[in-house]
Amino acid sequence: MSGHGPHDDPSTGTPAQPLARPLAQRTPRTPSATEERAARVRFRRALALMAMTLVLPGSAQVACGNRRVGLAALRVWFGLLLVAAGCLVVAALHHEFAFWLVSDLAALQTVRIALMVLAIGWALLFFDAWRIGQPLSLRMGHRRAAVGINGILCFSVASVLLFGAHLVGVQRDFIQTMFGSSDVTGAHDGRYNVLLMGGDSGIDRWGLRPDSLTVASIDARTGRTVLISLPRNMQNFQFAKGSVMRQQFPKGFDCEHCMLNGVYTWALDNKELFGKSKDPGTEATISAVEGITGLTINYWAMVNLKGFRDLVDAVGGVTLNVRQRIPIGGLGSDVYDYIEPGVRKLTGFQTQWYARARTDSDDYSRMARQKCIMA
Repeated sequence: MSGHGPHDDPSTGTPAQPLARPLAQRTPRTPSATEERAARVRFRRALALMAMTLVLPGSAQVACGNRRVGLAALRVWFGLLLVAAGCLVVAALHHEFAFWLVSDLAALQTVRIALMVLAIGWALLFFDAWRIGQPLSLRMGHRRAAVGINGILCFSVASVLLFGAHLVGVQRDFIQTMFGSSDVTGAHDGRYNVLLMGGDSGIDRWGLRPDSLTVASIDARTGRTVLISLPRNMQNFQFAKGSVMRQQFPKGFDCEHCMLNGVYTWALDNKELFGKSKDPGTEATISAVEGITGLTINYWAMVNLKGFRDLVDAVGGVTLNVRQRIPIGGLGSDVYDYIEPGVRKLTGFQTQWYARARTDSDDYSRMARQKCIMA
C-alpha cells in the first residue's frame, strides 16, 4: 500500500499547492530630498511668473514664453504709464486739460475702450503665465494652489479695470445728459451770472422745455452766490435789447399761450431767424432772462431729467428737510408714492420728484424746493 506524503492531495495523489498568501499592502515610496526640493522650485517658479505678470505684464513671456508677445505687452504697458504720467503733469499745470478729459465724450470713450481692452489682455497674460509655469508638472497640492492664486490675481485685476471702465461709462452718460456753453465771458459789475436750466427732455417727451430757470449770480471776489428763480409761466416780458427775440417781439412775449419755458421751443421752430447760431433755443432763452433781470449772462448750463438724477446719485444723495408730503408721479391718479415729511436723504429719483412735483403745489412752491436742492 502506497502512502501519501504530508503535502499530497489525497484525492489525486499530486503534491498540493501551498495556500495563497494575502497580498501585502504596498508602502508609498517616500520622495527623496532632491525630489522635494525640485517640486518646491517648480512651484516657486510658477508663482514667480504670476507675480511678474502682475507687476510687469509681459515679463513672464519674455523670460520663459513667447518673447514677441511679451515684448509687445511690455511696450504697451510702458506706453500707457507714460501717457498716464503725462496727463497727470499736464493736468497739474493746466487745469483746463483735466476738465476737458473728464467732460469730452470722445476722450471718455477712448479711455473706456482702453480699460476694457487692457482688462482682457492682462487676463490672457495671466492665463499664459499659468500655462508656461507647467502646471501638470506640479504636485496636486501645488497645482491647486497655483490655480487658485492665478484665478484670484486674474479676477482682481480684470474686475478693477472693468469697474473703472464702468465708471468712465457712467461719467460719459452723465456728460451726454448735461451740457453747457464752451466760453466764459468776464465778470460784469463784479459778478459772474450763470444761467442754470433744468430741461424736461426724455424718451417720453417731444422736444425740450427748460421748466426750471435759475440765475446764480456770483461775487467775483468772495464767491458768495445769490440764486434768482424765474417762474416758467411768466408772460409778456421783454427780451434783451438788440436780440433777435426783441426784434420779433418788441412789445414783449405777448403771443397766445407764450410763457417763459416756451421761448426755447419757439426759437427751435424758427431757426432761420437766428442765422448760423448753433443753439437758437438757448440763445433765445438767455435773451429772455437778460431782459427780465437786467443781468448779463456769462455762462449757462443745462441738465435734463436723467442728468439731474445722475448728478444727485454721484454725490451720494441729498439730505433735505421735507416740510410737506411730496407726491411721486404725475397729476392726480398718476401719483403712486410719496416722500414723507422729515429730514431724509433722497436718491436722485426722489430728489427729481421733490423738485418737480406739481400735485397739491404751485410753480412758486416748486421754485422754492428747487432752490433748496441747489443750496
